[in-house]
Amino acid sequence: MRGRSRRMGLLAVGLLGACVASASASVLDPGDAQFANQPSVSGTPKYIEGLPSYFAPGNIVAQMSSPNTGALGGLTLSTVYKNPATNWLTFDYQVTAAATNTRVIVRGALDGQWVDVSIPNVGANGGGVSGAGDPLPEWTNGDPNYIERDPATEAPTIQWRTGAAQGSIGTVIGPGNASAQVWFETNAVEFGQSVIGFLDSGSIGQASILTPAGPVPEPATLILLGSVVIGFALRRRN
Repeated sequence: MRGRSRRMGLLAVGLLGACVASASASVLDPGDAQFANQPSVSGTPKYIEGLPSYFAPGNIVAQMSSPNTGALGGLTLSTVYKNPATNWLTFDYQVTAAATNTRVIVRGALDGQWVDVSIPNVGANGGGVSGAGDPLPEWTNGDPNYIERDPATEAPTIQWRTGAAQGSIGTVIGPGNASAQVWFETNAVEFGQSVIGFLDSGSIGQASILTPAGPVPEPATLILLGSVVIGFALRRRN
């Protein structure tokens, strides 16, 4: 089933790629990562810079602002857009750190029903302000160093700065900072509520977010559902 879902995502890349601001489309599969287009970041492929062209008020399906709880306070804004070309959902996140925080956010791990959900495009818009609390940030626009997807849970993680073993490259969402908008185009048609967990060494926090509630049904499933509906209608008629 997963293979067919991912093939559907690959077929959609050509259509969805025309809707984003820059760079070429690249599917984010489980176990994969995409990286910032920065001189200090050598990893490839690069995630998309900018926002999809359909990010407009008329295409917003839902929006939620949730307080960050725990040691890493602030607010997290989730926005769900419908892509008018496909009627599929895109999930957009922006994290703001409280000015009173004494630690910085370096990582955000998303929870939710991401299994078998295709992510044809992923990106960030560079529209944040970051780096407070980091003496030598490589950039200060709130973009993550990389965005990856867990091979088991298939849920995404946003990594703003790498660990010390990898050179502490990137930026941080420090006190009073706001991340860039980080977004995920999906083949989901429904959404639900889950959480994002924040981390900086021993400090943790979390916030409620909107996430996919599962992938678009596959053709075989649609045919089966159609047969059930038809059978039920015939029984009622008889």
